[in-house]
Amino acid sequence: MPRFRNALPCLVLALAAGVACAEELTLEQAMEKVQRETKGNVLATDTLHYGRTTVYSIKVLTPDGRVKVVRVKAQVEKNDKGEGKNDKEKR
Repeated sequence: MPRFRNALPCLVLALAAGVACAEELTLEQAMEKVQRETKGNVLATDTLHYGRTTVYSIKVLTPDGRVKVVRVKAQVEKNDKGEGKNDKEKR
């Protein structure tokens, strides 16, 4: 426990200052999110690594017959309201 003694005050200060918290998405969670948002069917997925950043590339067939590639960062940054914004869509 002595190792984490200084972590709690830092965490309290960071949260009080409104610093963003991060959470990791799994590939399955990213696929479900893309399916829900596009109302389409997932055709293929790929996991890309850029340094320490992981990005899921998800190819989806939309209800209107179009194929889209949606990229979702695995690490979701959330503001103090719990809203996450890290999605990039490519057509």
